[in-house]
Amino acid sequence: MPEAVARKFYPLLSTGDTVFRDAKEVTSVRLAGRVERVEEAVNQARSTGGYELEHRIVRADTGELRWIVARGDVIRDESGRPIRLVGINVDITERKVVEEERFSLLRAEQAARAEAERSRERLTFLSEATGVLSASLDYNETLQSVTRLAVPEYADICIVDLLEVGRLNAVAVAHADPSAEQLVRTIRRRFLAATAPDDPTRETLRYAQPLMFSDMPTEVLASMAVDDEHLALLQQLDVTSGIIVPL
Repeated sequence: MPEAVARKFYPLLSTGDTVFRDAKEVTSVRLAGRVERVEEAVNQARSTGGYELEHRIVRADTGELRWIVARGDVIRDESGRPIRLVGINVDITERKVVEEERFSLLRAEQAARAEAERSRERLTFLSEATGVLSASLDYNETLQSVTRLAVPEYADICIVDLLEVGRLNAVAVAHADPSAEQLVRTIRRRFLAATAPDDPTRETLRYAQPLMFSDMPTEVLASMAVDDEHLALLQQLDVTSGIIVPL
């Protein structure tokens, strides 16, 4: 810590049984964070009359990381000129540990609630899908209804292909935007899935394993396209992620 900051900010600092009263000695206590924050607090105290700042330090005697809250006031002479900065530093490490434990418990509780909500949503979807699957004997109608359930709850676009005579045919299409849904239908009618030589759908069919894309760069879209026109149409859908799942 710069001596100038120590002289301003640490006129009295206790570490264990040792009390430092000389600014040069205090420079052996290192701030475990941004020195600029302390300098800013000290400089503001000149105009505001005081400061309060929580930050970490590294103890000079043990090297231990501790949290302190520093509070102080500016003493002025009769003309209002600041002549001294006095304050106190309180070790709040134990309080910070408790706060962190509470925060960790809160995060764990929130995660558990989120997982419970996801489980509830999955069960609701499966229950609704079961009802839809048993509502009609026409598989095209049934698959289209199930596809509608997935949009927009789980995705903006959902396509179901059936492998028939060695080719994938789109039997159900749903999109959160009706106008874009028509574009999807046009693309799948003009360009069959898995016809491009590097289409990742081929890998899904070959190994019967799902593929997930957390993002959808141009390279992935290009691998799905059979030509430039096909790629341009795919890019119009503005797909940012996707998953291909064999059923």
